[in-house]
Amino acid sequence: MITDQDITKLKQVFATKDDLNAIQTIVKKEVEEQIINSIKPINQKLNKMQQNLNLVIRTFDKDIIETKHRVDRIEKHLDLPPIQSN
Repeated sequence: MITDQDITKLKQVFATKDDLNAIQTIVKKEVEEQIINSIKPINQKLNKMQQNLNLVIRTFDKDIIETKHRVDRIEKHLDLPPIQSN
């Protein structure tokens, strides 16, 4: 038959629920830190790519607007009706 002494010895050898909860908390914290640290460089690269993309879009928008103004001036000078866009 199992005695209280045997149970005490078993508790010393095996992890208790509290021990497992403490381990789980520590592991969760470590994993979260590792994930955050591994995501930081990815976020930095994405931010840089977004900045570059925004610059390209602004440049193309500016070029398109400038070209449209030039076409409008040519149409006006040649007295051409504007082409209907779809």
